[in-house]
Amino acid sequence: MKKRNFSLSKKRALWGRLFVYPWVIGFILFLMIPFIQSFRYSFNEITITRTGLKLEHIGLGNFKKALGTDPNFIPTFISTLRTTAVEVPLIIIFSLFMAVLLNQPFKGRTIVRSIFFLPVIITSGALLALIGADISTNMSGGSTGGASGGMPMLQAINFEQVFNNLYLGKGLSDFLKLIIDKVYVIIWKSGVQIVIFLAGLQSISKALYESASVEGATAWESFWKITFPMISPIMLVNIVYTLIDSFTDSSNETLEYIYTVIYQNVDYGFSAAMSFIYFSIILGITGIIVFLMSRKVFYMND
Repeated sequence: MKKRNFSLSKKRALWGRLFVYPWVIGFILFLMIPFIQSFRYSFNEITITRTGLKLEHIGLGNFKKALGTDPNFIPTFISTLRTTAVEVPLIIIFSLFMAVLLNQPFKGRTIVRSIFFLPVIITSGALLALIGADISTNMSGGSTGGASGGMPMLQAINFEQVFNNLYLGKGLSDFLKLIIDKVYVIIWKSGVQIVIFLAGLQSISKALYESASVEGATAWESFWKITFPMISPIMLVNIVYTLIDSFTDSSNETLEYIYTVIYQNVDYGFSAAMSFIYFSIILGITGIIVFLMSRKVFYMND
Protein backbone atom coordinates (compact mmCIF):
# COMPACT_ATOMS: atom_id res chain seq x y z
CA MET A 1 0.00 0.00 0.00
CA LYS A 2 1.28 3.42 -0.94
CA LYS A 3 2.12 5.58 2.07
CA ARG A 4 0.01 8.72 2.20
CA ASN A 5 1.95 11.94 2.73
CA PHE A 6 0.39 15.04 4.23
CA SER A 7 1.62 18.57 3.78
CA LEU A 8 2.38 20.64 6.89
CA SER A 9 -0.80 22.69 6.46
CA LYS A 10 -2.92 19.52 6.18
CA LYS A 11 -1.28 18.05 9.28
CA ARG A 12 -2.04 21.22 11.23
CA ALA A 13 -5.63 21.19 9.97
CA LEU A 14 -5.96 17.54 11.02
CA TRP A 15 -4.72 18.30 14.53
CA GLY A 16 -7.11 21.22 14.71
CA ARG A 17 -10.05 18.98 13.82
CA LEU A 18 -8.97 16.39 16.40
CA PHE A 19 -9.10 19.05 19.12
CA VAL A 20 -12.48 20.38 17.93
CA TYR A 21 -14.24 17.03 17.44
CA PRO A 22 -14.65 16.24 21.19
CA TRP A 23 -16.48 19.53 21.69
CA VAL A 24 -18.67 18.93 18.62
CA ILE A 25 -19.55 15.43 19.81
CA GLY A 26 -20.30 16.72 23.31
CA PHE A 27 -22.48 19.50 21.89
CA ILE A 28 -24.50 17.07 19.78
CA LEU A 29 -24.95 14.57 22.62
CA PHE A 30 -25.69 16.92 25.51
CA LEU A 31 -26.63 20.40 24.20
CA MET A 32 -28.30 20.03 20.81
CA ILE A 33 -31.63 18.69 22.10
CA PRO A 34 -31.98 21.29 24.92
CA PHE A 35 -31.01 24.00 22.41
CA ILE A 36 -33.73 22.96 19.96
CA GLN A 37 -36.24 22.53 22.79
CA SER A 38 -35.52 26.03 24.11
CA PHE A 39 -35.95 27.46 20.63
CA ARG A 40 -39.33 25.74 20.44
CA TYR A 41 -40.32 27.11 23.86
CA SER A 42 -39.56 30.67 22.76
CA PHE A 43 -42.57 30.60 20.40
CA ASN A 44 -44.97 29.30 23.03
CA GLU A 45 -46.66 30.35 26.23
CA ILE A 46 -45.94 27.54 28.67
CA THR A 47 -48.12 26.52 31.59
CA ILE A 48 -47.18 23.92 34.17
CA THR A 49 -49.95 21.36 34.69
CA ARG A 50 -50.24 18.13 36.67
CA THR A 51 -49.48 16.14 33.55
CA GLY A 52 -46.49 18.24 32.49
CA LEU A 53 -45.91 21.35 30.39
CA LYS A 54 -48.74 22.75 28.29
CA LEU A 55 -47.57 24.69 25.23
CA GLU A 56 -49.72 27.32 23.52
CA HIS A 57 -48.24 28.67 20.30
CA ILE A 58 -48.11 32.49 20.27
CA GLY A 59 -45.68 33.06 17.41
CA LEU A 60 -43.35 36.02 18.00
CA GLY A 61 -45.26 37.19 21.06
CA ASN A 62 -42.43 36.52 23.51
CA PHE A 63 -39.90 38.25 21.26
CA LYS A 64 -42.15 41.30 20.86
CA LYS A 65 -42.61 41.42 24.62
CA ALA A 66 -38.85 41.33 25.24
CA LEU A 67 -38.06 44.04 22.69
CA GLY A 68 -41.17 46.15 23.22
CA THR A 69 -43.38 45.97 26.27
CA ASP A 70 -41.04 44.48 28.89
CA PRO A 71 -39.53 47.34 30.95
CA ASN A 72 -36.43 45.47 32.13
CA PHE A 73 -34.80 43.50 29.32
CA ILE A 74 -33.51 46.38 27.16
CA PRO A 75 -32.17 48.48 30.12
CA THR A 76 -30.40 45.47 31.65
CA PHE A 77 -28.86 44.58 28.30
CA ILE A 78 -27.62 48.16 27.79
CA SER A 79 -26.06 48.02 31.25
CA THR A 80 -24.42 44.70 30.36
CA LEU A 81 -23.14 46.16 27.09
CA ARG A 82 -21.63 49.15 28.89
CA THR A 83 -19.94 46.91 31.47
CA THR A 84 -18.53 44.66 28.74
CA ALA A 85 -17.27 47.66 26.75
CA VAL A 86 -15.27 48.76 29.80
CA GLU A 87 -14.11 45.34 31.01
CA VAL A 88 -12.87 43.77 27.77
CA PRO A 89 -10.32 46.45 26.70
CA LEU A 90 -9.01 46.82 30.27
CA ILE A 91 -8.58 43.05 30.69
CA ILE A 92 -6.81 42.73 27.32
CA ILE A 93 -4.44 45.64 28.03
CA PHE A 94 -3.67 44.47 31.56
CA SER A 95 -3.13 40.83 30.57
CA LEU A 96 -0.83 41.81 27.67
CA PHE A 97 1.15 44.13 29.94
CA MET A 98 1.54 41.42 32.60
CA ALA A 99 2.43 38.77 30.00
CA VAL A 100 5.23 40.96 28.65
CA LEU A 101 6.56 41.47 32.18
CA LEU A 102 6.25 37.79 33.11
CA ASN A 103 8.04 36.82 29.91
CA GLN A 104 11.19 38.56 31.14
CA PRO A 105 13.82 36.45 32.95
CA PHE A 106 13.83 36.99 36.73
CA LYS A 107 13.97 34.87 39.87
CA GLY A 108 10.67 33.41 40.99
CA ARG A 109 9.04 33.91 37.60
CA THR A 110 7.19 30.58 37.76
CA ILE A 111 5.74 31.39 41.18
CA VAL A 112 4.56 34.82 40.05
CA ARG A 113 2.92 33.28 36.99
CA SER A 114 1.13 30.78 39.21
CA ILE A 115 -0.12 33.58 41.48
CA PHE A 116 -1.74 35.38 38.55
CA PHE A 117 -3.42 32.17 37.38
CA LEU A 118 -4.56 31.19 40.88
CA PRO A 119 -7.80 33.26 40.78
CA VAL A 120 -8.94 31.25 37.75
CA ILE A 121 -8.82 28.10 39.88
CA ILE A 122 -10.32 29.39 43.15
CA THR A 123 -12.66 32.12 41.92
CA SER A 124 -16.42 31.88 42.32
CA GLY A 125 -19.33 34.15 41.50
CA ALA A 126 -20.24 34.57 45.17
CA LEU A 127 -16.69 35.56 46.14
CA LEU A 128 -16.41 38.08 43.31
CA ALA A 129 -19.79 39.56 44.24
CA LEU A 130 -18.66 39.95 47.86
CA ILE A 131 -15.43 41.71 46.89
CA GLY A 132 -17.33 43.90 44.42
CA ALA A 133 -19.82 44.91 47.10
CA ASP A 134 -16.95 45.92 49.40
CA ILE A 135 -15.34 48.07 46.71
CA SER A 136 -18.62 49.71 45.70
CA THR A 137 -19.44 50.50 49.34
CA ASN A 138 -16.02 52.01 49.98
CA MET A 139 -16.17 54.10 46.80
CA SER A 140 -19.39 55.74 47.98
CA GLY A 141 -17.97 56.33 51.46
CA GLY A 142 -20.11 53.67 53.15
CA SER A 143 -19.17 50.76 55.35
CA THR A 144 -20.08 47.14 55.29
CA GLY A 145 -19.95 47.09 59.04
CA GLY A 146 -18.48 44.58 61.42
CA ALA A 147 -14.91 43.48 61.64
CA SER A 148 -14.69 43.03 57.89
CA GLY A 149 -15.84 46.45 56.90
CA GLY A 150 -14.37 46.40 53.44
CA MET A 151 -10.89 46.29 51.97
CA PRO A 152 -8.54 48.41 54.14
CA MET A 153 -6.72 50.07 51.25
CA LEU A 154 -9.92 51.24 49.61
CA GLN A 155 -11.75 51.91 52.86
CA ALA A 156 -9.40 54.81 53.58
CA ILE A 157 -10.42 56.54 50.33
CA ASN A 158 -13.80 58.05 49.64
CA PHE A 159 -13.69 58.10 45.85
CA GLU A 160 -17.04 59.85 45.63
CA GLN A 161 -15.68 62.80 47.62
CA VAL A 162 -12.36 62.81 45.73
CA PHE A 163 -14.07 63.07 42.35
CA ASN A 164 -16.43 65.77 43.62
CA ASN A 165 -13.50 67.84 44.91
CA LEU A 166 -11.83 67.60 41.49
CA TYR A 167 -15.01 68.93 39.79
CA LEU A 168 -14.83 66.22 37.15
CA GLY A 169 -18.52 66.20 36.40
CA LYS A 170 -21.01 63.42 36.99
CA GLY A 171 -20.43 61.64 33.67
CA LEU A 172 -16.65 61.44 34.01
CA SER A 173 -16.89 60.63 37.74
CA ASP A 174 -19.27 57.74 37.05
CA PHE A 175 -16.93 56.42 34.34
CA LEU A 176 -13.88 56.58 36.64
CA LYS A 177 -15.79 54.92 39.46
CA LEU A 178 -16.85 52.16 37.07
CA ILE A 179 -13.20 51.55 36.14
CA ILE A 180 -12.10 51.48 39.80
CA ASP A 181 -15.01 49.19 40.60
CA LYS A 182 -13.71 46.81 37.93
CA VAL A 183 -10.13 46.66 39.21
CA TYR A 184 -10.74 43.37 41.03
CA VAL A 185 -12.54 41.97 37.97
CA ILE A 186 -9.61 42.86 35.71
CA ILE A 187 -7.10 41.12 37.98
CA TRP A 188 -9.27 38.08 38.69
CA LYS A 189 -10.35 37.57 35.08
CA SER A 190 -6.96 38.01 33.39
CA GLY A 191 -5.38 34.67 34.32
CA VAL A 192 -6.32 32.73 31.19
CA GLN A 193 -5.50 35.67 28.91
CA ILE A 194 -2.06 36.10 30.50
CA VAL A 195 -1.26 32.42 29.90
CA ILE A 196 -2.40 32.64 26.26
CA PHE A 197 -0.38 35.81 25.68
CA LEU A 198 2.66 34.17 27.31
CA ALA A 199 2.37 31.22 24.93
CA GLY A 200 2.28 33.63 22.01
CA LEU A 201 5.25 35.66 23.25
CA GLN A 202 7.36 32.56 23.79
CA SER A 203 6.67 31.37 20.25
CA ILE A 204 8.34 34.47 18.76
CA SER A 205 11.86 33.72 17.55
CA LYS A 206 14.57 35.55 19.48
CA ALA A 207 16.47 35.94 16.21
CA LEU A 208 13.96 38.61 15.18
CA TYR A 209 14.76 40.70 18.25
CA GLU A 210 18.50 40.18 17.77
CA SER A 211 18.27 41.35 14.17
CA ALA A 212 16.25 44.39 15.21
CA SER A 213 18.79 45.20 17.93
CA VAL A 214 21.64 45.03 15.42
CA GLU A 215 19.71 47.45 13.20
CA GLY A 216 19.46 49.87 16.14
CA ALA A 217 15.80 49.37 17.05
CA THR A 218 14.76 50.36 20.56
CA ALA A 219 12.71 48.10 22.86
CA TRP A 220 9.65 50.26 22.14
CA GLU A 221 10.13 49.92 18.38
CA SER A 222 10.72 46.17 18.69
CA PHE A 223 7.44 45.80 20.57
CA TRP A 224 5.36 47.58 17.94
CA LYS A 225 7.21 46.23 14.89
CA ILE A 226 7.79 42.64 16.05
CA THR A 227 5.92 41.64 19.21
CA PHE A 228 2.56 43.26 18.51
CA PRO A 229 2.17 41.98 14.91
CA MET A 230 3.36 38.49 15.84
CA ILE A 231 0.86 38.11 18.69
CA SER A 232 -2.05 39.70 16.79
CA PRO A 233 -3.66 36.25 16.15
CA ILE A 234 -3.37 35.52 19.88
CA MET A 235 -4.88 38.91 20.65
CA LEU A 236 -7.89 38.14 18.45
CA VAL A 237 -8.39 34.85 20.31
CA ASN A 238 -8.14 36.62 23.67
CA ILE A 239 -10.57 39.35 22.65
CA VAL A 240 -13.18 36.81 21.52
CA TYR A 241 -12.65 34.73 24.67
CA THR A 242 -12.89 37.76 26.98
CA LEU A 243 -15.92 39.13 25.15
CA ILE A 244 -17.88 35.89 25.44
CA ASP A 245 -16.69 35.35 29.03
CA SER A 246 -17.96 38.82 29.99
CA PHE A 247 -21.32 38.34 28.25
CA THR A 248 -21.86 34.95 29.90
CA ASP A 249 -20.54 35.76 33.38
CA SER A 250 -22.73 34.54 36.25
CA SER A 251 -22.96 38.08 37.66
CA ASN A 252 -24.17 39.43 34.32
CA GLU A 253 -27.29 41.59 34.81
CA THR A 254 -29.02 40.28 31.69
CA LEU A 255 -28.47 36.65 32.66
CA GLU A 256 -29.61 37.38 36.22
CA TYR A 257 -32.84 38.85 34.83
CA ILE A 258 -33.38 35.82 32.58
CA TYR A 259 -32.79 33.52 35.58
CA THR A 260 -35.32 35.55 37.59
CA VAL A 261 -37.95 35.19 34.88
CA ILE A 262 -37.48 31.44 34.50
CA TYR A 263 -37.07 30.44 38.17
CA GLN A 264 -39.15 33.00 40.07
CA ASN A 265 -41.78 33.95 37.50
CA VAL A 266 -41.74 30.44 35.97
CA ASP A 267 -42.13 31.91 32.48
CA TYR A 268 -40.22 29.44 30.32
CA GLY A 269 -41.33 30.82 26.97
CA PHE A 270 -40.42 34.44 27.69
CA SER A 271 -37.06 33.52 29.22
CA ALA A 272 -36.24 31.31 26.22
CA ALA A 273 -37.06 34.18 23.85
CA MET A 274 -34.82 36.58 25.79
CA SER A 275 -32.05 33.98 25.78
CA PHE A 276 -32.15 33.64 22.00
CA ILE A 277 -32.24 37.40 21.50
CA TYR A 278 -29.24 37.72 23.79
CA PHE A 279 -27.48 34.84 22.03
CA SER A 280 -28.10 36.42 18.61
CA ILE A 281 -26.72 39.79 19.75
CA ILE A 282 -23.59 38.18 21.22
CA LEU A 283 -23.09 36.19 18.01
CA GLY A 284 -23.52 39.35 15.92
CA ILE A 285 -21.12 41.46 17.99
CA THR A 286 -18.51 38.69 18.03
CA GLY A 287 -18.86 38.16 14.28
CA ILE A 288 -18.40 41.87 13.55
CA ILE A 289 -15.30 42.10 15.75
CA VAL A 290 -13.75 38.99 14.18
CA PHE A 291 -14.52 40.28 10.68
CA LEU A 292 -12.99 43.71 11.34
CA MET A 293 -9.94 42.48 13.23
CA SER A 294 -9.12 39.43 11.09
CA ARG A 295 -8.15 41.75 8.23
CA LYS A 296 -5.52 43.38 10.46
CA VAL A 297 -4.14 40.15 11.91
CA PHE A 298 -0.64 39.18 10.79
CA TYR A 299 0.09 35.52 10.13
CA MET A 300 3.65 34.29 9.68
CA ASN A 301 2.60 32.21 6.67
CA ASP A 302 1.19 35.28 4.90
